[in-house]
Amino acid sequence: IGMLERDLAGIAQTEAALAEVSDAVEDGGRLRLSFSSLDAFQTCPHRYYLDKVVGLPRYPVNSAGDYGTAVHAAIQKHGEAASRGEGLDLDAIWPVAPQASGAGSDGVHRIDPKDGFEQSVDASARVLLSEEPFALRMHGCEVVGFIDRVQELPDGTVEVVDFKTHRDLPSEEIRNASLQIPIYLLALRDREAATGLRVRRGVLHYLRHAVRHEITRNDAQLDALRGQIESLAEEMRTVSPTDHRASPEHCGRCAFREVCAFAV
Repeated sequence: IGMLERDLAGIAQTEAALAEVSDAVEDGGRLRLSFSSLDAFQTCPHRYYLDKVVGLPRYPVNSAGDYGTAVHAAIQKHGEAASRGEGLDLDAIWPVAPQASGAGSDGVHRIDPKDGFEQSVDASARVLLSEEPFALRMHGCEVVGFIDRVQELPDGTVEVVDFKTHRDLPSEEIRNASLQIPIYLLALRDREAATGLRVRRGVLHYLRHAVRHEITRNDAQLDALRGQIESLAEEMRTVSPTDHRASPEHCGRCAFREVCAFAV
């Protein structure tokens, strides 16, 4: 029975993935993208190919991803309560972490993500936007998604922040290369007239490590980002089944490593 239920769940995931793929190209061939699809393609084109072109279901189920979603929901509720001037017991709504805090086998000390949030400046920031949807239209593509939070710090600084619950802290090089915060800043700049918010600074907050990694972009850099995304979209449109960047680091974290012909 367990095997049957697993197979039925796999069929359902495949159907959902194929439905998503069928909607990926619209408006006369405009490619619809998200940060996650751009990130997957940059990490390894074959990961993007298996996920978005073939539509394979992801195994195993990522419990860490489910936990991250639950943490985002708890932080959002905290921000909404604070904006109403209400208190909120985080202990009552915060999910149980799948991994314990403390020093791991790699020797790196980690804290409970809830403590990481409560001890940070984010807990006392004024929330201006939360889970804000956006759609960036560009030549030949559209990037859609949700911005975790735009907030005003006690010192008056306005920034966009994305909360991370990763067990491992990515290297500074990887953090700086991520397109997530720059995409959010570009989306906020496009809506500047509507929101009245000028935001040129973003933060990737790794809650388990108490690390707030700041990223800033000026207007010239955001203009260049638009061109970079359009170039990536063209490469994604013509991705080959054999294009890949297989490596121990990339493959070890890939949901398709068990079925990928290039996995190492």
